[in-house]
Amino acid sequence: MRRLGLTAGLAAFLLLAPAHAADPAPAPEPAPAPAAGDQAAPPAPPALTAEEKAAAAPGVLAIKSSDIGIGDPNAKVKIVEYASSGCPHCAHFALNELPQLKTAYLDTGKAYFVLRDFPLDNVAAGASLIARCLPPEKFYPFMDTLFQQQNVWHSPETKDPEAELKKLAAAAGMDEAAVDACWKNDANFTVLKATMDEANRVLDVNSTPTLFIDGVKAEGDHSFFALAEKINAELAK
Repeated sequence: MRRLGLTAGLAAFLLLAPAHAADPAPAPEPAPAPAAGDQAAPPAPPALTAEEKAAAAPGVLAIKSSDIGIGDPNAKVKIVEYASSGCPHCAHFALNELPQLKTAYLDTGKAYFVLRDFPLDNVAAGASLIARCLPPEKFYPFMDTLFQQQNVWHSPETKDPEAELKKLAAAAGMDEAAVDACWKNDANFTVLKATMDEANRVLDVNSTPTLFIDGVKAEGDHSFFALAEKINAELAK
């Protein structure tokens, strides 16, 4: 399997090859035993009770300064999606359903949409980091490019995903040195991991795409019409 030029922490935290069969989050790999002189990783925090999750969820889903959104941040309805750039279902949503939501609700000031990263493998994590290292106005256009060209950079037949991602980054104005610096920046990894950790621990996010509409998980059908029904119900309150 092939590693991208990411931080050691990211390579250890995520799988090292693209996930394709479905879109559930992979089971974490066992942590390697620390070498002599190394410190063992801190133990995972205890699992939250249902009551603790319910109390923490509004804070996790609240719009943050680090979020990049579409629409009016003061809109009545807030939509938060956890997505993996290598997830085919996420690509379908981004390229087919989200444009309709944008026309009907985001551009009209009725709803505000935020995409948060939940990469399901090392290669998707590398792609997500590039998107976050670009200027904010290039984030969603680059995510659309990643979704449109998944078969180029995130296919089982892709021989060099690192090279393919760097080509896409170059087209967005980010040279190879900037991509390498982005991947090796521990702060970028820390933010990515924290987003995933709190989504999994508090919101029970374990597959992508996972959407929340005003704090309520949108189960099942993620078509425009199904989501529009839920959004309209929130607008009517």
